[in-house]
Formats: sequence, structure tokens, C-alpha cells
Amino acid sequence: MFANWFCRLANAILRLSKDDASTDELQPKGQCPNKGAKGNPTTKSQSPSDPRALSWLSCCNATLPGLGDPQIRPDFALTSTPTTPTWSTILVVGEHTSVGKTEETVRLQLASYAEQVFIVQPFRTAIIGIITSNTSSCLRLWRFDRAGAVGSLKLNYLSTDTFGGLISVVQSLYALTRRELHETWFHTESVSWTDPDWQAFAEPRTQDADVVLKKRIFTAGDIVTRGKCVWEGSLRATGAVVAVKYSWQSTKRTP
Repeated sequence: MFANWFCRLANAILRLSKDDASTDELQPKGQCPNKGAKGNPTTKSQSPSDPRALSWLSCCNATLPGLGDPQIRPDFALTSTPTTPTWSTILVVGEHTSVGKTEETVRLQLASYAEQVFIVQPFRTAIIGIITSNTSSCLRLWRFDRAGAVGSLKLNYLSTDTFGGLISVVQSLYALTRRELHETWFHTESVSWTDPDWQAFAEPRTQDADVVLKKRIFTAGDIVTRGKCVWEGSLRATGAVVAVKYSWQSTKRTP
């Protein structure tokens, strides 16, 4: 019941973003030029961060297909598909605190959703999670990345305070849909894609050609990790089969 109410509220705020997008000549935000590549850059007509392509949906009774665990599902999510969400299209995850759940339990549940998104979307740099409650009128934002998680102060729906109240709730939900792709937690410096499976790769440091990623061979789980993925791919120029390992580099190790 609350998840549906939250989605109605968030989608009403999202409509404001859509109205803005229709009047400010919003450019496709999915564009990610292959800076060192030969030929034309790979682009998309609409990106997940284009507010015209987004929707907040209740996922309480949904089964989320894809590489992620279909039995794990957030209570609500911001997704780039207007009807049927999948782990590959979810941008923001949400968990509603019911009576009897501890704050630590809820945080762990939210983290499990973030982990599934990291598994399915290997070029995500961070994931935003939202915790709400039916025991109070508060909302809290959490940001997960490979170093861990950081949470916001509680924002109160019923409060009229300038900071921490309803104004901050509206501003936060509005901002989540109005950021450029690299600001909405995607790595875009050396990667471009042509479909939801993230199948393009640019600027390899050891080859003077693009590598097309065809099939994922291995994916590391967990959040606080280097997020290693191994792909079977091919050199775009010659078609030669290669293996590509993609991982986040520790700042304590020599690149």
C-alpha cells in the first residue's frame, strides 16, 4: 500500500521533470563517444537518465528477470521501463520498513538490492537506495559504491522545515531524474553501449581497436569489491576472439 502511494508521489514529481525536458530541448543523455575509436561513436536515442523514459514502479509482487536473483526484489524502484522492470533497467531501489524490522535489517535488505544491480549492470559506479517507514513519516537516502555506503539525514514528509522536510524530499526525488549519465552513477569514460546488455567497449589500452563484448563469462558478487567481470569479446577491426577483464582499480595498487 505504501509502495504504491510513494510511486504516485514520485511519479507526480517526475512529471515535472518530463515537462521541463519537453521545453528545454533535452539532448539524449545516453551518448557516450568512443573517444579513441575509429568510426562513429555509439549513441542511444534515449538514456535511462532521460526523465521521459523513467517511471517509479512498485515491485512488491514483481519477479525481476535477468542475471540477478529473481526472488530478491525491492519494494519500489525507479526504472527506465514504464511497465515491466528488470534488474538491467533499475536505477534506484527502495525498501519500506514494516513493523518489527530493525534499522540494520532494512539496511541489509537495501544493500542486497544494490548488489543485484551491480551484478547485472557492471558499469555502474554507484547506486542510490531509499528507505521509507510506516512507523514514521521519514525518508532516508543511501548511496552504495565499491567503497561501502553513506546515508543521508532523515527527511520528514510532514515537516515544513527548509532542510530535512517535505521540500527536501521533493528536491531529492526531482534531482534523481535530472542528472547527466555520468552523474547518475554510470562509468562512461571508456565504455559505450548499444543495448541493455552493455555490449560495446571503447579505448582498450593494449589494442589499437575497439573490443565488442559479446558474452559475460564471470561476474564477482558483493558490493565492497573490485567488481571484476570477465567477458568474451572480439576485436572490432579483425574479429579476433579475446577475453577482457574489467574491474575497479584499487588506489593502493599500481595501475
